[in-house]
Amino acid sequence: MTDWLDTPPERPDPLAPAEWLGSRLDRLNDLAELEPDWDSYGAAEVSEVAYKTTKKILHLLAYCNAEPPHLYPIVEGGIQLEWTDTKKSVEVDVASDGEIKGWIYSPITHEEREF
Repeated sequence: MTDWLDTPPERPDPLAPAEWLGSRLDRLNDLAELEPDWDSYGAAEVSEVAYKTTKKILHLLAYCNAEPPHLYPIVEGGIQLEWTDTKKSVEVDVASDGEIKGWIYSPITHEEREF
């Protein structure tokens, strides 16, 4: 006879990334495949540096169980990560050279801060 103590309860792996990681990596790969002039106004293709930096950020966020960001291309060859709710909007821009800048905006107070 098997005792209930012999069978550990089913639970998620605490070291596993958030479930959203795969879909965001797919989106990142789609952005990396954009051709130059993807916006018909002369936008640059996503740089390899921006791609690799964003990929690292996504992995860090996924292993911290953060909320998934929306991903958008930046015309200069970078990638923007964005989180929005009714109280705030957070944007993190990864430039084509890998430089990272961020902003937080409150639609309630109309304040914006760079970080």
